[in-house]
Amino acid sequence: MVSENNPPANLTILRLTALVVLVVWFAALVLASARDGVLLTFAWLDVAIVTILCGVPIAWLTTTTLTRLFMAKTDASVVLLMVGLVLLVFFRAVFWKVAGPDIPIDAIASGNTLTRILSALVASFGIVGSLAVFVTWPLSSGTKDTLGETPIHWIFAVLLLVLVPAIYESAKGHSNVKTAFDYLSQSRLVEASDLMRHCIVLDAGTSYHGTHFRSLIVKLEARIEAIQKQVYKPLSRVDSIEKQIEQAINLAILNRRDEAILLLLPLVQSPDFAASGGHGLLGTIYQDRRNWEESLFHFRLAAEFWQAQRYSPEHSSGLAKSIQGQAYALRKLGRIDEAAAMYARLLELSPTAEHHFLLAQFHEDIQDTSQAAYHARRAIEISPEHYHKSAGSLINKMKTSHFGCFQLYAD
Repeated sequence: MVSENNPPANLTILRLTALVVLVVWFAALVLASARDGVLLTFAWLDVAIVTILCGVPIAWLTTTTLTRLFMAKTDASVVLLMVGLVLLVFFRAVFWKVAGPDIPIDAIASGNTLTRILSALVASFGIVGSLAVFVTWPLSSGTKDTLGETPIHWIFAVLLLVLVPAIYESAKGHSNVKTAFDYLSQSRLVEASDLMRHCIVLDAGTSYHGTHFRSLIVKLEARIEAIQKQVYKPLSRVDSIEKQIEQAINLAILNRRDEAILLLLPLVQSPDFAASGGHGLLGTIYQDRRNWEESLFHFRLAAEFWQAQRYSPEHSSGLAKSIQGQAYALRKLGRIDEAAAMYARLLELSPTAEHHFLLAQFHEDIQDTSQAAYHARRAIEISPEHYHKSAGSLINKMKTSHFGCFQLYAD
């Protein structure tokens, strides 16, 4: 008699085969999704993983039921492994395509939750078939209870498959819609366009404040193409600092930040560099790269330059941006007291609705509920057309997630 700890040689071979198949299959999915472009049907790799995993319980229940009904007196391991292998290959070939960034937006088909669930079930059944060889008891024997095929298990499996992917997709979509518009506000056009492409694959009707993404992507890509044409024109040795900084801005917009930094760094010692916004640009680029120390350094140099200038609208704007950049970098570095002081200085210099909202976000982040609510309401008072929705959402968020939030209800 062969023990479970010492399986026969043919079972060991089957298990090794199944393991290799699953590892190679998953590696193929990851490598394909890592290419530039958008993953069709699922949009993101994590959406696919969540949907496939949520399909495994119902695939397992279905497989055990069918095996008992039709293969009750035989060992089904080899058959299930073969079926699993075919399904995994079919899923990779049919449902796992990456649309490159150069593919026109009209050629990208959008999916829906049902399409993704049905596609993922192919992979889920393939995984279950491959894993069947690791089961230490025959799939075709046993009672319903031992196999886990009671009605409650079926109900749980169906709810898991239907609800969890839908909830995850909704959260993923909303988060990335907001991020895409944040990128737009920062002139990060290529990254914004890429995120929007992902969003419309997840939901064809994706829009933000009434703006549909498909039409917006077309306009964005036309603008990106125009900027690319400007970048292709080589700079000459006699080009001014302003011209070279303009080229660096275009490179940064196109998500070619390394090239922008290489262009800017040799110009730092020039007396016209700070006046042309060079330090502020470097601070922003390093901020996008999450290099907070370098970002802080260049925003400080920009602030020193603007403080030494005579007052003018340009002076006020440049100083405000450099202070805001320092405050954000300090916040990311965990130097909260310094960041708070810098934000207060920003508000003193320019008490706009935008800056009140920035302070509201800062205080919300550090759980200072009363100050966050105060600045959110001031933003709404100053510019209700722009901040009624976003500042109101921030206040509602604090009502549900902050300690000491009862004072907000009292207000």
